[in-house]
Amino acid sequence: MKKLMVIFFSFIVIAAMISVFSCSSSNPAEPTATNTPVSTATNTPVPATPIEFHFTNDVEGWDVTCCQSWHSEQGLNILSHDALNGHAANGCLSANANFIPGTGNTVTANGNVEYIFSTYQDLTGKTITAWIYVPQSMADKDSYNAQVYIKNDDQVGCNWCYSSGGWTNLYDTGWVQITAAVNSMSGTADETQVKFIGIQVLKASNTSDPAYDFTGAVLFDDIIIQ
Repeated sequence: MKKLMVIFFSFIVIAAMISVFSCSSSNPAEPTATNTPVSTATNTPVPATPIEFHFTNDVEGWDVTCCQSWHSEQGLNILSHDALNGHAANGCLSANANFIPGTGNTVTANGNVEYIFSTYQDLTGKTITAWIYVPQSMADKDSYNAQVYIKNDDQVGCNWCYSSGGWTNLYDTGWVQITAAVNSMSGTADETQVKFIGIQVLKASNTSDPAYDFTGAVLFDDIIIQ
């Protein structure tokens, strides 16, 4: 009887071992690790966004260069926001003009509206455009011109250097466009370190005749650098 029991338990052990080896051989092998290429992000150059001023709600940092004793251009002496007028849509700059050099006040022969950048701007290859509204009483004088300009400050090699784009006549009433390619401007400003841009209005002729003086509002809008 004992022999039968030993034979019986030996049979069970052998059967169990066969079952274990059989199961282990049927399991699939682990996959071999491979190096899968991973895409690498690249920096695609983005075209420079134009710098635009449309004055929808306020003067957007622009001002007039007036009226301290050292200012030699005081023909535009107050700047405000005009919410009711504009070139393409309502909203523009309104500069109070006081061009009275005919009275002997020579610093009022011209005036500027100007913007100061918070950081230096490289305007190489850029074009500046702006629109000026010329009132009828100003256009009738046939004496006023305007131009855009750029300027450095005193912190760069070209100390307070200045370049301008050439004069456009303000002889017709309504919105008049002025434009200038920075690379073609006349002057000595370093166009890679521009701190100021502006628009100058000048009583270019009949400066000593008070009959050609002008007081009133001159509007500016849609100033774009691109």
